[in-house]
Amino acid sequence: MSPLRFGALSFLCIFLTASAAYALPNSSCIYALGDSLTSAYAPELAAALPERKVINAGLGGQGSASVAARTGATPIQVTIENNILPETGSALVTTISPDPLAFSGKDSFEEGVIAGVAGQLTWNRYLGYRFRRLAPGPVTRVEQKTDFVVDRSLFRDCILILWVGRNDYEYAEIVQSNIKAIVDAWRNRNLPFLVLSILNGDGEGRGTRAYNMINDLNQRLYQTYGLAYVDIRRTLIQHGQSADDTVPEALRSDHIHLNKTGNQIVAQELKRRIQAP
Repeated sequence: MSPLRFGALSFLCIFLTASAAYALPNSSCIYALGDSLTSAYAPELAAALPERKVINAGLGGQGSASVAARTGATPIQVTIENNILPETGSALVTTISPDPLAFSGKDSFEEGVIAGVAGQLTWNRYLGYRFRRLAPGPVTRVEQKTDFVVDRSLFRDCILILWVGRNDYEYAEIVQSNIKAIVDAWRNRNLPFLVLSILNGDGEGRGTRAYNMINDLNQRLYQTYGLAYVDIRRTLIQHGQSADDTVPEALRSDHIHLNKTGNQIVAQELKRRIQAP
């Protein structure tokens, strides 16, 4: 949707909201957050911006709810086996909601606090979730459905580049809510962030249900985030030939994921946006 279709007041509100997001454009840290699309472009971004630290926080197969949870944007509630954290070592996590770390790989982890005890929440495809305390301490009782509080210190002052929604675009309201929860943690502290558009790929061209849903959600994201919105889908399409308004096949490794050339295009566009005055 063209910005000319918004009223002047609406566009001004979008401009002011987005401008406020760039209060710290010279941050030396970039937090690349998302799913497998993020995990693939982040190394290219690190190569394009060697003077900055790029944290690759992409976990394949994750929906927006899982991504929001592992940033601490939405609460994570856990139950520990026998409701006890031992003096040392780890304890089995019997229930967790939402699921923050499960993905298409094998292992992942997150540091945080349960019942006042600092530790590491780990996930293994075959072993499930465990919580390991970082230092020995007294046996600690943990009530059922106790909050796991994510340690944000590793990324809290970074530029946020958020790319989510591809794995759950069918649930537009949920995706929007989760994106807002994530972004608010940055916007409330006047820290810079970018929100990337959702891609469509093979079999998702004009006239398909997927195309219409993705296009509608992208328009909503643009209306919400204005100058902080990066239409990376359009950028990719402009770098190749596409008869049905999808990401060109020459830039993809499969029906949706990008190949090296595609990921380099993403990285260069983000570099341009990050370095813009």
